[in-house]
Amino acid sequence: TANANGRIDPSDLDEESLELLQLYMDHQSTWQEVCLVTEMSNEGKGGSKTITINRPMAFKLSKSMARLVLMGALQASENDSTNFVRKERDGGETQNLVKFLGAFENQCAVYVGGPDDMDKPAVLVHGIADLPG
Repeated sequence: TANANGRIDPSDLDEESLELLQLYMDHQSTWQEVCLVTEMSNEGKGGSKTITINRPMAFKLSKSMARLVLMGALQASENDSTNFVRKERDGGETQNLVKFLGAFENQCAVYVGGPDDMDKPAVLVHGIADLPG
């Protein structure tokens, strides 16, 4: 039962109700999610690889957002696991970052995906068949 403010204390719920609440909480972030199916498996349970395309995060790129898209999430430095740093490793990565910013800094669409592979570089969806990558 809810209190006077309409809130439910999960510790008062029976096991079945707590399981239902957990299922609701787990699926709340993916409710009405629209995904582009990029790969389908013909094995067993019919797993597939999808990309979420309706959770906008940004429509312009900052330098830090461009790094996140191209190189992945912040990674712990080798010396100190509490110090999170991500910078270009070499001149090639710096050149790619500069080119990427030149192309998309003022107009782009970056979407939040997940929950899998959130630390990896983003997947770029485009319609250019012979573009490598």
